[in-house]
Amino acid sequence: NIGIDCNDNVAAINPGHAEVLYNGVDDNCDGQLDEGFQITTTVQPSQCGTTLNQMNSLISAVSTPGATGYRFEVTNTTTNAVQTLVRGVQYFSLNMLSSYDYATTYSIRVELQKNGIWLGYYGAPCLVSSPAVLAPGGAAQVSPSQCGITLPSISTLISTTSLAGVSSYRFRVTNVTDATAPNQVQIIDRPLQWFNMTMLTTYNYGTTYLIEVAVKTNGVYSNFGSPCAITTPAVPSITNCGATITTPATFVYTTSLAKVTSYRFELTNLITNLFYLQRCVRDHLAGIRKAGRSEGRNNCNRIYSGGISKPICGEFCHQCENLDGKPDQCEGLRYDRKIA
Repeated sequence: NIGIDCNDNVAAINPGHAEVLYNGVDDNCDGQLDEGFQITTTVQPSQCGTTLNQMNSLISAVSTPGATGYRFEVTNTTTNAVQTLVRGVQYFSLNMLSSYDYATTYSIRVELQKNGIWLGYYGAPCLVSSPAVLAPGGAAQVSPSQCGITLPSISTLISTTSLAGVSSYRFRVTNVTDATAPNQVQIIDRPLQWFNMTMLTTYNYGTTYLIEVAVKTNGVYSNFGSPCAITTPAVPSITNCGATITTPATFVYTTSLAKVTSYRFELTNLITNLFYLQRCVRDHLAGIRKAGRSEGRNNCNRIYSGGISKPICGEFCHQCENLDGKPDQCEGLRYDRKIA
């Protein structure tokens, strides 16, 4: 019977043997088990084709009398990865699997156990989707209360919804308005559902950023959810705006801002239309003569006239620093006279 008998090691299994029901064996070697008398079950019809509200929502099979166990075969329809889960009851949840993802559709079949014996065949498949966190208005996005706002401070927390089972949140931050870094994209991964701008490699005041969120459970990161625009605090103006400067030594200053490493001031003579730039490193005070007297090489003051730029220094300055960080020799022009 070699090549015909499907199990030569067991005499009771051969093409002429009668099929014994529910023993988990193809007794008559016809490729089927319990033909004509199969007992099957499926996921509840009311759940087929639906999207779960929570990752831990129960997915239930139709309860079958006499069943002593339920084996759920769960196939990720995106990756075709198959997992099985054995249960003594007719329900399970996706977060019981060794790998599960949000915004994913799964095909689920159920095999029954009767009298401690697995029957060897599954019922019809049913499609069930995990929570649609990537859909417009879904949970994988910056909190709606923050979308479209200007942050009160550069360190304000930017958050998304905390989701059950998520082990990491990925924030994609795109600069959409700062000309010094047009369309720059930065990504930060966090074990918590929030971050702030100071955690990025580069960030600036008065800039709008597009922020998107992806999540990871114990698998891979999902795609990104709906984008959200957030603007960092505005660049401040001069504090004593509109005032009359009584002496050349009077400080002209702006607000001291967190994390700022350098301030650049532009002064325009409204009579001659010449304008001057002054950079104060780590100091928000822009005393008119301060750069020349006390800051030395740490500041650069330049006059722009007819498209030509020249370094200008105070009477105590011997060398000043260009805005590109390279030192220039002073040309002997008195900064205080030019401003005056």
